[in-house]
Amino acid sequence: MKKRYYLYILITVMMIALGATLISAYLTDQKEVDKELIIGDVGVSKIEVYYLVEDDKTGYSEVIALNRNKKGVYDINIIDRNALDYITNLRVDIYVDSNVDSYLRVKINDQIIRKTTNYQGVITETALRHSPITFFTHSSWHVENDPLDVRNTYYYYPERIKQTTSEPLKLSFIIPYPENQDFSAYGEGHILQLGIKYEIVQADFEGPLKNWNLSTPPWGGAW
Repeated sequence: MKKRYYLYILITVMMIALGATLISAYLTDQKEVDKELIIGDVGVSKIEVYYLVEDDKTGYSEVIALNRNKKGVYDINIIDRNALDYITNLRVDIYVDSNVDSYLRVKINDQIIRKTTNYQGVITETALRHSPITFFTHSSWHVENDPLDVRNTYYYYPERIKQTTSEPLKLSFIIPYPENQDFSAYGEGHILQLGIKYEIVQADFEGPLKNWNLSTPPWGGAW
């Protein structure tokens, strides 16, 4: 009986030793993976919304309503054709500071507003229903319209973009507005509020697919 007891102990000790050896081998096993990944910064440093008359360049003011600033939303004059800030003088430039190849797309949010001011000087805004406004963009941009919702239009810059100097890369976006656009239906107190939404992604490592769910560019070909 003693011999069997010792035999069981010996088998148990050997199994524990073998298990420890296997675990040790698993934890200390090393494999080298040689794969080069170029990961950098992608971004837009500034969206400049301004009006230009000859060589006079002046920035539009951001909207203030109910004593609060609307970040990234600008008041655009649509009622006084003789004013310097009238919509025909509108310009928008985008400054990119990506240090790796990137793709950029932009969406325009526009809304005609009627503003009223009460006796305390508090401004109230009322949004009006209106047809989408046509903006003219630089010819280098690709316009992708949504057939179900014209307000879901995206503007794509169809080339890889990358900052090549210490200064951000300037892209002209909105250019001179056509004179034949008619805003005569609107009078004093009406104004266009303009917002620019941008999305920028790394061109490689399936950036457009993972962020925009686009396996191929809207303009055709391959990323």
